[in-house]
Order: sequence, then C-alpha cells, then structure tokens
Amino acid sequence: MKEANEVTKEIFKQLNGNSREFIKTFLEALNTEHNTLQQLFWKYVKELSKGYKPFYVDGRNENAVEFANLVANLKTYLPLI
Repeated sequence: MKEANEVTKEIFKQLNGNSREFIKTFLEALNTEHNTLQQLFWKYVKELSKGYKPFYVDGRNENAVEFANLVANLKTYLPLI
C-alpha cells in the first residue's frame, strides 16, 4: 500500500496547487482510458464516497460531506466488465 499512499499524497499535492490544470490533465487521461477502467474509476469514486467520514466537519468541507453522501446513495450499479 506504500504506492497507493504516495499516489494519494501526490493527488492532494496537485489539488492544493494548480487544480484546474490537474483536473484538465486528469480528465484527458480518464476520457481516453479503456472503457472498463473508466467504469472501475467511477466505481471506486462511489466506494470512496461511502467511506468518507471526516473526523471534523465545518464550513470548509460540509458540502463535500453532503456530496459524498449523495454519490454513496446512488442506486447505480457499476459492474466490472
């Protein structure tokens, strides 16, 4: 899991910097990735949303918590095909 930890830190580093450029680059990669991996990515986003329970909620992340709850409760099934 060391690699996952490093990737996670890099994502947050990018978000804390020039997030518009990061989002543009990330979307370009996502939109051209294999269809199965695109679906798997969104499945992971949904799973992350289900587990998103920040220690402290205030005005800086309350909308993120609300959004994650909405995504987590979507009835969409994303099979790995």
